[in-house]
Amino acid sequence: MKTIIQKVERRQNPRFKVQGMVIAVSHPNSLSPGSIKEISRSGLVFQYGENGNDWMIPQELDIIWTDYVVTHCLERIPVRIISDASIRKKRKNNDSGTRRQALAFDNLTLQQEN
Repeated sequence: MKTIIQKVERRQNPRFKVQGMVIAVSHPNSLSPGSIKEISRSGLVFQYGENGNDWMIPQELDIIWTDYVVTHCLERIPVRIISDASIRKKRKNNDSGTRRQALAFDNLTLQQEN
């Protein structure tokens, strides 16, 4: 008997690669500021350097970017962690490892949704 395994896609919104430098800053300030790699209407993926406070769970996130003239900031976006994985281990004592965290936006205000 042949078994067919079908992959179920859980994402409800398409993800987009981020072009340029877009920074994510967590609240409480538990994680190092990170670089956003992908974003969708429902969440984002960013990379950050390990700093020893990685056990603290971010509850909100600021997203900061510039268009070469003006700096923009979306503040205090509520989030919940979907995954957090190491993508590069520490190599030396003064070197920090790199982690990749996927976050879902959670209970956005009308202003944050727009």
